[in-house]
Amino acid sequence: MAATEAQIRAATKWNKSRDNITIRLEKETGQAIREAAHASGQSVTAFILGAIQNGGGASLPVDYAAILAHIAVTGETFEAFLNRAVEETIDRDNQKPNS
Repeated sequence: MAATEAQIRAATKWNKSRDNITIRLEKETGQAIREAAHASGQSVTAFILGAIQNGGGASLPVDYAAILAHIAVTGETFEAFLNRAVEETIDRDNQKPNS
């Protein structure tokens, strides 16, 4: 169904009230951000804004380049890698004797 004239005018008005910011990233970096946003249940915009509001990137893995290199070898997605890392850490922590 085609958009009505009123819908087109409303969309144009809304778009004019927004700012567009374009950034150029390496494809792997962009993919890592998209996958991290998806894994956290957020849109890319919400994920980036949250990272900025929480300390300028605190939500991104510190060494995501190493993670990307690793998942390229294993064929895992970022989400699968993150889930596995969390599960393995919990298992390892549960095996430590109580101090």
